[in-house]
Amino acid sequence: MKKRLAHYKRYTEVYKRYYERHKQQIADKRSTPEFRVKSREWQKAGRQRMKKQIMNAYGGECECCSENLIEFLSIDHIHGGGTKHRKEVGWGIQFYYWLKKNNYPEEYRVLCMNCNCSYGFYGYCPHQK
Repeated sequence: MKKRLAHYKRYTEVYKRYYERHKQQIADKRSTPEFRVKSREWQKAGRQRMKKQIMNAYGGECECCSENLIEFLSIDHIHGGGTKHRKEVGWGIQFYYWLKKNNYPEEYRVLCMNCNCSYGFYGYCPHQK
């Protein structure tokens, strides 16, 4: 990886030349149903890895009820304004990339979906009563 970063320009030019020579073969391969299925699997695995990385960076469990199943966890904007912010930086995986790029800002936390929805709709979580 370090070698690739050090020689990024050279690698980019080599890739462009390869792509130009093999453009039709690459297009044919990418248009097959098998490739599309495999591509969706790769993308899904990448999103799951990114979500796990983000959740672990913020503690890996709900701050309210200590739920730790990744399927139930989400990122909460502590001071509100999540919808407006996500419109600026993007939803889902784009938001996770933004968090990583900005060194995991402190104004976010992990909440399970139940706690997060409760804070959003009612301003409090029943676990806190």
